[in-house]
Amino acid sequence: MSDSSTWVTSLSEDDLQAYDFDLDEAELKRLRSLEKTRARNRRAQATYREKRKRERASAAIALEQVARVQVSNVFSGINEPGLTPGQIGLLSSLEHFLEIEPDSTLLQGRDLEALLATDAPLLGEQARAFSSRVCADINLYESLSHKDPELLEDITRGFRHGRLTLWRLFRQRPGCIAEVIRCGQPLPPNVHSTGYWMNVVAKLRLSREQEELLDNLQARILPQLDLIHDERRRLLKQLCHMSLISCTSSLQEATSSALQVTDCLERNMEAEWKLAMLPCALFFSSHFSVIQKCRLFRNSFPVLPDVLSICVARAATQRAKLQCEPACASSLISWHPTAQLA
Repeated sequence: MSDSSTWVTSLSEDDLQAYDFDLDEAELKRLRSLEKTRARNRRAQATYREKRKRERASAAIALEQVARVQVSNVFSGINEPGLTPGQIGLLSSLEHFLEIEPDSTLLQGRDLEALLATDAPLLGEQARAFSSRVCADINLYESLSHKDPELLEDITRGFRHGRLTLWRLFRQRPGCIAEVIRCGQPLPPNVHSTGYWMNVVAKLRLSREQEELLDNLQARILPQLDLIHDERRRLLKQLCHMSLISCTSSLQEATSSALQVTDCLERNMEAEWKLAMLPCALFFSSHFSVIQKCRLFRNSFPVLPDVLSICVARAATQRAKLQCEPACASSLISWHPTAQLA
């Protein structure tokens, strides 16, 4: 096709009628048909682009809704008396560290019925017997001059099984985990103190690289934790103030105001649970060995590890060293059993 006819194909039907080209009828008909085809293609492409735009927008909304549902499933309605926010964050984050799809690991049928029918003290005895076997393997492994890879694999499988058991309890038998972990043992009087968690840290035998990773993490999360605790103090003061003014206002007004504050407190606690998942992600990453992860659980007994409290304790100890003063007690506001809101 000549240059002129090629240029003609880019003209519309009106353009073709406006110019008097020396073209035969067949050529003119062909060009008009080609222009109509191109117009249809342009409209189809525009329609397709608009459709894809709507689909992407719908997909983004759907993903956001799914994410909200997942967060709601994990954090809403948690009822685990006796656990700190850091310990609940540990339980909530377990699904991210399972090597298989978490929901596919949940018990069903008779296995689930057996779990629900077993009382917490018996579950605690079973957990303690299992933990003793794993600890015995760890002690044997650490005593060997030449490390046994098969024994290490047994320890790894045991750790994964224990982690999976915790996940099942959290999802399918909520409300008893603190009792199961305690195995009938009384809580140490200093279980919420800086010293308790610094002793756990010492048993981990951290490398310099691991220390630096924890330092960087603390610098990121502890300022956020301070803000969360400041807000919680303010909300608790509001509740105390409401108890004083409830005598001078109607029951409906006092109840409505109290519910608003408790909703804010629930969101505040949820924010701390989510924050606790960040140090959990570090402790359960490949930066820490399986032996260290087992030590974390073993030396936290008779409570679950609280890696958020560990970060707070390390920061408090580091500040005390810089100031050449004795380490002060941790300022972490824990969700202590005696301080739970009804």
